[in-house]
Amino acid sequence: MLVLPRAHERSDTTVVFSGYHENGLITRIADADHAIGAWHNIVIAIWRKRTHLDGIALLKDYIEERAKLHKQLGLLQIIEDNASPPDPFARKALAKMHLEHALLINRSAVVYAKQGFAGATARAIITGVAMLNPPKFEHQIFASIPSALQWLYVDRTGTKGPGALDTLSQAVGLLRSLETFAPASSKSRELKRR
Repeated sequence: MLVLPRAHERSDTTVVFSGYHENGLITRIADADHAIGAWHNIVIAIWRKRTHLDGIALLKDYIEERAKLHKQLGLLQIIEDNASPPDPFARKALAKMHLEHALLINRSAVVYAKQGFAGATARAIITGVAMLNPPKFEHQIFASIPSALQWLYVDRTGTKGPGALDTLSQAVGLLRSLETFAPASSKSRELKRR
């Protein structure tokens, strides 16, 4: 079940949106380049194609918004197989975001799940960039989403009980499956799944 309380244009290609799902996922935005949401105190960013400055600004704003509700945040960033590497401006903006939010984020996981030599090389580059601009919080790079969730989840959400990690995994899967909004008209939009 999805409730769509509001949607408004941020630019001609990005629709800012908030939606609440029964598994606890709160969706902030979904478009062709990225999807951003949260599950309890874990902010989730899916980088699909381009990591651009508008997307980073949306993530930065959303981290600040979620920090008003939670003392400490976890940050999960998933880089999809089709994502292109961020340009130097985007890399600088990400490093600046990490620095500015050092007191809000206590743990950060980056997942690049592409397998083989290309995946290993990309993870090495991501690790190198993180070493040049080390975040002031725990930060790890992972080759699989389950490994990242297990590491990120450890007593961080305040959510107790069996199945909570599974629910987080389902929330991440749902956010990854959400596509962009298809305009039915200039005033209404529908959420699509991949």
